[in-house]
Amino acid sequence: MNHITVKTMKNPSQNTSITSLLLAVAVLSCVKPVDVLKDIEEIPKVVSGDTIGTGVTNPQFVKNPVFLKKQIDTNLITGVIVREVADSPIVNWLQKDVAPYDLGSLKISGNQSPMLVFGDGLSAGWMNGGLYRAAQQESFPNLVAHQMGIKNFKTPLFEKEHGNGTGYLVLNNKNGEPTWSEVKNNVGIVKLTNVPELVPYLGGEIHNMSEPRLAQGGIGGTLSPEKNGWTYDNDGRGWTDDMIFFWRMKPNADKYVDTYWDWVNENLNQKKPALVLSSFAFDSWVTQHLKNDINSLDWQAASSEATPLTVSVAREAQRAGSQGIAFTIPAFKHVPYFKWQTHRSYNITEEQIVRSTPDGFNERIKNDAKQSGVIVVDIASLYEKVYAGNYTTEDGYKIDGKAGGNFFSGDGIYPSAIGHAVIANEIIKVINQHFKSKIPLIKVGEFAAYYN
Repeated sequence: MNHITVKTMKNPSQNTSITSLLLAVAVLSCVKPVDVLKDIEEIPKVVSGDTIGTGVTNPQFVKNPVFLKKQIDTNLITGVIVREVADSPIVNWLQKDVAPYDLGSLKISGNQSPMLVFGDGLSAGWMNGGLYRAAQQESFPNLVAHQMGIKNFKTPLFEKEHGNGTGYLVLNNKNGEPTWSEVKNNVGIVKLTNVPELVPYLGGEIHNMSEPRLAQGGIGGTLSPEKNGWTYDNDGRGWTDDMIFFWRMKPNADKYVDTYWDWVNENLNQKKPALVLSSFAFDSWVTQHLKNDINSLDWQAASSEATPLTVSVAREAQRAGSQGIAFTIPAFKHVPYFKWQTHRSYNITEEQIVRSTPDGFNERIKNDAKQSGVIVVDIASLYEKVYAGNYTTEDGYKIDGKAGGNFFSGDGIYPSAIGHAVIANEIIKVINQHFKSKIPLIKVGEFAAYYN
C-alpha cells in the first residue's frame, strides 16, 4: 500500500529557509527498488570514417536510460550515428593568455580557488541532448574563467576514451518538424545495475561542480537503503537522476550518507573562492514543460515555502565570505523546442505554454538575492532579447535565437557554444558592474569563427 510522507534530508544549516529547502516530498512504497535499466546492447568497435581513431569502445549502452533523458520526444530520434570523440574547436583559444585588466575591488589573487560553480545542466554544459567532453569545454563557467585569467579552473571532463559522455543528439534537419540521430559510441556508462554509474572522474580538484538534473528536492538526498528503503517518484528508484552525476564527480562518496549539499558547504569552507556562480532550476523548468506538467507551475515556484535554490546556494557562499551570483531562468516560450513541441499531438497548447511563465519565480529570486547581498545575472531577460531577434553582441555579432540559429544547440533547448559565450559575457558584465572591474568581454565574432 503506497503512502505519502516527508523525508527530511541532511541539513548542515539551521537556517529556516535551508530547512525548507531540504524538505523533499518523496513517494514511499512497500515495493522494493526495481531494475529500471534493462536493455543492454553491444557497441561495435569504432575503427574508421566518422569514428574515433583509437578503436577504443565502451562495451555497453542502454536504450533510453532513465537517468540520461534526452528531453526530446523519443519518436523524433530516428537512428544512431557514430561520431569521433573530439575536443572542442576552442581548446586552443582557451589556452591563450588574457591581457591584464583592472580588477577594481575584486580580489582573486591569493585565493585558492578564485571561482566555484554550482548548478544543473545549463552550467554543466549540457548541449545537444547530452553531456560530453567538447560541450563541457564550451560551458559558460569555462569561458568566464578564461576571461578572468584563471588558469587552473577545473571542469570534470569525460576522458577522451569515454568522451561522448552520456551520448548526445545530432539534428538531421532544421526546417519543419525536426528529427535527430543519437550518438551512442564511446560513452561513459560503465555500470548498468539497479544503481547505474558513469565513468568516475579521477582528475582531482573540481571547480565547476554543476550536476545535471539537480533540483530542489534532490540536493540533500542520498541513495535509498537496499532493504526497507524509500523510493523516489513512482518508478521504484532509490535514487534521483542527478545523483549519478554527483557520484561521478565524487567517486569516493558514501552513496548512503554523502549529499550534494554537504559537498557545496565542504568546498565553500575549504576553498574560500572569491566568486560563486549558482545556476539552478533550468533543468527542472524544462522537464516540467516537456512532461506537460505546467498547471500552477509559476505559483509553486514563486511560493513562500522555500527560497529558490539558486539564491540558497549563493547565500551559503555569502556566509563563507564569497560573493554569490544567482541566475534567473528563461521562459520556455523563448526556446525553439517550444514551437516543435506544440506542433506535436501533446495534451498542451501553445497558449498554455505562453501563459506559463517564470516571472513570479524570477521576482522571488531577485528579491531574496537583494536581501542577502547576492548579485543576479538576468538570463531570462537575455533570452527574451534573443527570442525577439534584436540581440547583437558588443563586437557587432548578430545572435539568432531561432531553430537552427547560432544561439541554441541542436536540441533546441540548451545553448550552443556561441550561446554559452553570450551568457558568459552577461555574467562578466554583472561582475564588472558590481566590482568596478574591467574583465574583457569575449569577442563573439572571433569566437564563432572557430566553428566555421
